[in-house]
Amino acid sequence: QLIFLFFIISINYLFPSIIANKNLEQEVLRVFIKNGSYKSLMVNSTHKAGDVCAMTAEKFGLGEYSDSFDLVDKQKKNIRRLDPNANVLKIKSTWPLILGKHGNETDKHCKFIMVPKRGTSEQIQRLYRKVNK
Repeated sequence: QLIFLFFIISINYLFPSIIANKNLEQEVLRVFIKNGSYKSLMVNSTHKAGDVCAMTAEKFGLGEYSDSFDLVDKQKKNIRRLDPNANVLKIKSTWPLILGKHGNETDKHCKFIMVPKRGTSEQIQRLYRKVNK
């Protein structure tokens, strides 16, 4: 028993993230752009809106401009830009359950969208429109 206890303490000391992240949630998240295209990302409960923007921008070939984008939370007709430090999975957990004739239709009405920040340069907006075609 003493050896086992020593082993657990050693693991916790050498690899604290293993113990700390045992309750880490993760899921595949779709992040859209305005034309309806999306990229699927594996996110976890530590990812913030700014992280998700950076990952999405990278997947759309806009990685070097990732600081020029915001993540928008769209729930039915309500749209809001997210603070870059907002926890994405926590926000998604607040989405309403929307039942339709085919069962759960929440994903049809609630989504995350990457958009250019307000006041972004014309160059970045042009690149975003190009990806949106």
